[in-house]
Amino acid sequence: MPFSKAHKVLFIAVIAVCLFVIAPTAVSAQTDTPTIERTIEDTELQPGETTEVTVEITTAQEQGPFVTETFSSAFSDVYIVSDSPRSQIAGPNDANTEFTAGWSADGTAYSITYEVAVPENAEFGSSFNFSGTTTIGDSDYDITGDDSISIEKRQTVYGERTIEQGRLIPGQKTTVTVDINLPEEGSPSLTETFEQPFSDGSVVETTPRATQAGVNNANTEIISQWSDIQQNYTLVYQVKMPQNATPGEAYSISGSVTDVNADNGASGEITGATDITVRERPDGPADYANPETGEVDSQGLTSAFSDWKTAGVGSKTLSEVFNAWKSGNSVT
Repeated sequence: MPFSKAHKVLFIAVIAVCLFVIAPTAVSAQTDTPTIERTIEDTELQPGETTEVTVEITTAQEQGPFVTETFSSAFSDVYIVSDSPRSQIAGPNDANTEFTAGWSADGTAYSITYEVAVPENAEFGSSFNFSGTTTIGDSDYDITGDDSISIEKRQTVYGERTIEQGRLIPGQKTTVTVDINLPEEGSPSLTETFEQPFSDGSVVETTPRATQAGVNNANTEIISQWSDIQQNYTLVYQVKMPQNATPGEAYSISGSVTDVNADNGASGEITGATDITVRERPDGPADYANPETGEVDSQGLTSAFSDWKTAGVGSKTLSEVFNAWKSGNSVT
C-alpha cells in the first residue's frame, strides 16, 4: 500500500531520531579507546650509547594507567628522566629488563620518559626490542610506535689521504701520506686498497713506528698496524704506475682504519685524495712547453725535473728540456 504524506513525515522523523541516537554512541565508542604510543629518540646506537624513550597516554576518562615496558635484552642501565603528571611509582627492575610506571586517576593525559644505555659488549647487528602494555581500569592495551633499537657500526672519518702527484707517467712513482686522527686514544690497524694493482709499492715511513707494515705481493693492498696508545698516526708509502698503464686511466685508492683497542673494533674511513690518473709519456721539450707561448718556462723545467726524479723520463729528455729553457725559444 503506498505511503500517505502523513506516513512519510512520520517515517522520516523516526529515521532522524534513530540517527541522532546512534551517532553519539558511535563517537563515544571511538573516544573511549585510549591512545598509547612509544617514541624512541634514536633507534640506531653503538655499544655504550644512550637514548631516551617516551610513552604518551591519552584516555577518555580520569583513570590512572599502569605501564609495563619489557626489553628483549637487558640494558646496562635504565632510569627515569621525567613524568607528567607526577607518577606514584616509576622505575626499572634490578635486571634492567623491565620498566614500570603507575598513576592515580588525576587526569586524561600522561607521559613517562626514561633513558636506556646499551651495554659496552653489545654485538653489532643485534637489536634491543621493546614490548609494552598499559592497564587502564580492567583493560590492557598494547603500546604502539617505535619498538626496536639496532646496534650499528657507524662509519666515521678516522683520517685523511694526500697524494703528492695525482697524474703519473707510466713507470713513474708518487708518494701517498695517510694521517690518522682517532676520536680518542687507541691502537689503529690501517688498510689501503688499490682498485688496480700498481707495478710496485713500498712503505716509506710510519709514525710512530708501526709493529708491522707492508704491501702484499699482488701490489693491491698495503697495511700498517700499531700497538701504541695515542690519537695521531701517520703512514707514508710509495706506489709505481705500471709501464703498460693506459693514458687517461685512473687508479683508485680506498682505505679504512679499525681501532683494535676499542670495544668491538670501532672503525672509520679515510677521506681525501683517491685517484691517480695516467698521463701521456713526454717525448721531449714540447711536452713541457707553455701552451700560450710555446716556450719552456721555469714551471715546465720544474715539472720535467720532477718527472726525472721519479723515473718518469730519462736524463736525455731532461737535458733537452733544460737546453730549451735556457734558449728561451719556442719548441712547439
